[in-house]
Amino acid sequence: MVRYHASMKSPVEENLPEQNSERELGQEDNPASQQPAGRGDLMPQSNGEFPDWVEYRNPPVNLEESVSYCTQLTRREARNFYFAFLLLPNIKRRAISAVYTFSRRVDDAVDDLVENKKPGQSHEELVELGYQGLAYMESLLGAQAPKTDPLTLALADANKRYKIPLKPYQELIEGMKMDLEGYQYKTFEDTYRYCYHAASTVGLISIEIFGYRDKDKLDAQEGSDRSHIFEPAISLGIAMQLTNIIRDIKEDLGRGRIYLPRDEMDQFGVTVEDLKNNRMHDGVRDLVKLQVERARKYFEDANPLFPLVDRNARYCPILLKRIYSGLLDQLEARDYDIFGEKLSLKKSKKLWMVFSQWVKGLVGG
Repeated sequence: MVRYHASMKSPVEENLPEQNSERELGQEDNPASQQPAGRGDLMPQSNGEFPDWVEYRNPPVNLEESVSYCTQLTRREARNFYFAFLLLPNIKRRAISAVYTFSRRVDDAVDDLVENKKPGQSHEELVELGYQGLAYMESLLGAQAPKTDPLTLALADANKRYKIPLKPYQELIEGMKMDLEGYQYKTFEDTYRYCYHAASTVGLISIEIFGYRDKDKLDAQEGSDRSHIFEPAISLGIAMQLTNIIRDIKEDLGRGRIYLPRDEMDQFGVTVEDLKNNRMHDGVRDLVKLQVERARKYFEDANPLFPLVDRNARYCPILLKRIYSGLLDQLEARDYDIFGEKLSLKKSKKLWMVFSQWVKGLVGG
């Protein structure tokens, strides 16, 4: 099991000026007249455009436009997360949108290659392009981040403001390399490792934005033990990613990926052909039931986190737990049939969850 103990040094100590004013940050760090910084292979091609894996070519002119870009992408793509983010104070919602945008683009750097594979393109070529894309995303974390990317300023502001460490970002990227290289999930230990890299890392980043009890005191103590915070945050990420794995079995098969532990598939007599051909039988049902029960256990393990989170952000992770647990409820209600309509909560139900959690916050519940 992965345990996270890292010093709390920010990866972007010099990427933004020291002023606290957002207006000053936006004006002083204007990239309009700057050239892209960083490794030579990340510079524009001879035609002035970035390589194929860099979708965004028109730079923002200040921090506010960078924040707007992240907010719009989050609203468009985040589905479940966006509703939970609505409960955050504006300054924290800005930061979490930048983190979501980074994690989304890291994921897309790999998934888009598979979905848009060109005729005759070899696996080796896809892997190489994937590594180039991930290297570019990692370059956004440092003081020499490309100023032409609309994510750069908002991400740097979030990292500096909340003293977010570099390690979970790097581990998130390592998780995407597991997808890129066709990692084999032979046991649940392998699946757990992937869930940690793909989801718990984002939770470890997010918890710094949410804030938690004695954070300032712990920040002042280099190498301080935060396992009482980090371990339930990791469990929440594991539970959410297990839910994603269950929900997205058919979609992941289309990308050539199976995250279910192979030894457990063998134990219940489930084959890849069963999953590809939507063959629902008792073995599939028992296999899925095991994953659901496991996800619920990790959700329970996450409960100690919530009272420790700052009150003005506490209901965001609580709502995420409620939304994802609702997906598990749906699956149980249809007797673990993973081949039916994709699991999803109606927008009206999510909005009701947001409202009810907001009311609880008002009354101190």
